Amino acid sequence: MYGITAIAAGLALMFFYLYIKKLTFKELCGVGKDLSGELWRSAKKHHLALQEWELKPVSVKKKQNQSWIAYTKRFFRPPGLKFYARRFCEIWRKSGRASRLSLGVSLALLPLPLLLGSCISLAYLISILISLGLGHALPAASLPRFFPGLEGYLHAASFRNLFLGWAAMGALWSWLTGPRAIHAQALARPVKAFTARLARSGGLLCLTAAIFLILSSYWLGYDSGAYSIAGMEPFSDASVHWSQAEQVLRGNLWGSFSMRRPVAAALRLVLLYFGQNYTGMLLVQTGALSLAMCLAVLAVGRWRGVWAGAAFAGLAFTTLRPWIGASSTEALGLILCLLSLPILITGLRSRSLPWLLVGLAGLWFTLLSRMGAMFLVPALGLWLLWAFRKQQGAWKKICLAGAIIAVSGLAYSYAYRNMYSEDNISLGGNLAYSLCGMTLGGNWNTPYAHYPELKQMGSMEQHTFLYSKAWENLRQDPKPFLRVIKQNITSFVSISSHYDSLARLTWSGYEYHPWGKAGYILPYGILCLVIPGALLIIVGRRLPGELSLYLAIFLGIWSSSAIVLHDDGIRVLSSAAPLLWLIGASFFVVPEGILAFKGAGQALPRQTPAKVCAVLLAAFLAIAFILPASINKGKTRQAPQDALAGGASIAGLLVVPNGAPLPLDVPALSEERFNMLFTDKLPYLRPKAAWPKPPFVFGSMKQPPYVLGSMLTIFIIGPPELLQKPEVDFWLMEHRLFEQNVWMTIIEITKAEPLPPPEKKAGEASSP
Repeated sequence: MYGITAIAAGLALMFFYLYIKKLTFKELCGVGKDLSGELWRSAKKHHLALQEWELKPVSVKKKQNQSWIAYTKRFFRPPGLKFYARRFCEIWRKSGRASRLSLGVSLALLPLPLLLGSCISLAYLISILISLGLGHALPAASLPRFFPGLEGYLHAASFRNLFLGWAAMGALWSWLTGPRAIHAQALARPVKAFTARLARSGGLLCLTAAIFLILSSYWLGYDSGAYSIAGMEPFSDASVHWSQAEQVLRGNLWGSFSMRRPVAAALRLVLLYFGQNYTGMLLVQTGALSLAMCLAVLAVGRWRGVWAGAAFAGLAFTTLRPWIGASSTEALGLILCLLSLPILITGLRSRSLPWLLVGLAGLWFTLLSRMGAMFLVPALGLWLLWAFRKQQGAWKKICLAGAIIAVSGLAYSYAYRNMYSEDNISLGGNLAYSLCGMTLGGNWNTPYAHYPELKQMGSMEQHTFLYSKAWENLRQDPKPFLRVIKQNITSFVSISSHYDSLARLTWSGYEYHPWGKAGYILPYGILCLVIPGALLIIVGRRLPGELSLYLAIFLGIWSSSAIVLHDDGIRVLSSAAPLLWLIGASFFVVPEGILAFKGAGQALPRQTPAKVCAVLLAAFLAIAFILPASINKGKTRQAPQDALAGGASIAGLLVVPNGAPLPLDVPALSEERFNMLFTDKLPYLRPKAAWPKPPFVFGSMKQPPYVLGSMLTIFIIGPPELLQKPEVDFWLMEHRLFEQNVWMTIIEITKAEPLPPPEKKAGEASSP
């Protein structure tokens, strides 16, 4: 809705210039006719400047790059509101009625909404820090809970439309006020400078606040993420990812489920270590996503302009939304991919092979954490060989570096598995189920129906058996396999439906919702608006190898969809989505060139974002590798078979009666909101039996040695003390089966008492 309103405002702005600026439609057409020559001359100047930069000696380049200390001072102390207010007042006094109206409309549509949003975002982020200091369990929801009217606006689609609509309106305004198009540069220049100044700092505040607001919508019970109930307790695969990481913090070894992707397990442990519990882990994860997003948006904005940066942020929201409040591996893959993006942009802008190889390494670890776009890294490797084909000896460096990158990623995974797990499981072994299912004309679940003997095999035996059966089926009859590939390829590029297509990956998001006819207005409207930007890039404002890079990215993801799309492919391809956002956002370039994140000519040093991202990537992976070794193993208390681990081992929420105040020290929802959540958002998890009378705890657990059933997700219903007494390590309890179905097992704990501390042996020294 916001985006449609913004596009309408942009069209109104165009008619404003037609009539208020006394330009007839014939004159505007003449301007458009002359604009192509203007763009071509500007493109030639851009290419000559790029060649001149490449020919400069290294010493000259270093002198032109500002130091980090100087940039930091200028970032936080640029020309402020007083400078721009004085400038606008001066223009206002010297201008006529029409120019004043033009200035007022431009300020009202572009920088002033951003200024207002920056102030609100800053206040909200400060409230999160204050809530953390006060010990609130859900700090991101502490302030929004006082504004219940925001329920319909804290959705990812709202933020997506807001950012994309603002970007489309700004791009349209820039085209209308471009060189020689409209003689209003005296008015446009200060507005552009003020907008760029705000976007560099305030825009990043708005982006960070929007991501945390999406998390708060889960914690307030307005929505539920993928495999997570209100962002307070996980289920399905996400439950196992969290519970096994929690067990490692207690001194145990990793289980076989997490060791299919050791990189993701290692990174998840880092987030849980700093978050201490499930909701704290999601808060740390959201902060990491916000930091990676800000760095990526900053890199895109400095390269393609303010509107491209805003468009990149807008395209990101619907893909990020399901994973912000979940402990799945998709969020980890998105963090690594977003950190790799500025490195790739720096390498592309400077045609630096080392930077491109570092970015390729980051994408390789992205796929190791969430494998989906399996052919993306090979496609980019082939692109590197093509882009540097004229450089003598480059192919040897690329092949050698590619081999080192591949071996280092696999060595990291195998070393982590061998050091911190006793289970013998192949990395990415679940691919065997998908391949075998495709040869049978189905999906990953089909082999269980054809080969009942799988249930009696171990993990390694299953993988070996399925690979052999896949090869045997392919040799006997390849038609089912080819039919599935054809179906996947066709579905991915289909524009008639959002389901399992590129449009769902980049626009609708993983949690598919029927949009109806209104869902097509905004994306196709924005597509029409960015066509001039796309033509501008094709004409000459592209970097060498840029279009071939976009083609390699698309072909790498498209070819991967041929294998994985039938098996929940939109989910597994999510980690590569930032590269598609980059392609879409690059078309928001404007005719006057790159309106980068600058303030009064002060720019960030060219390679600083890439260096920051490279350091963050290396530090994240290094800490993740050594963290399990630094945890005190064997010193945690061991529980008997019939005890339930307490404290941070229980991820859940407290359901309180309607009208009762919600406690701030534990995750909690009212009874009405809890019932609405299961009725509207999670009907397949709603039990047939009636919920007990509140207050009660509804939690998720799957932890050895206490195993209550064979289902993947085990929910518990228990007394409030389970969450209100986090200092209790283990609980002795009495329980009964509440309900069991194909999705879950629910156990009701009728009585729970803290496990008494072990008795000290005679002569044992007392702890200080």
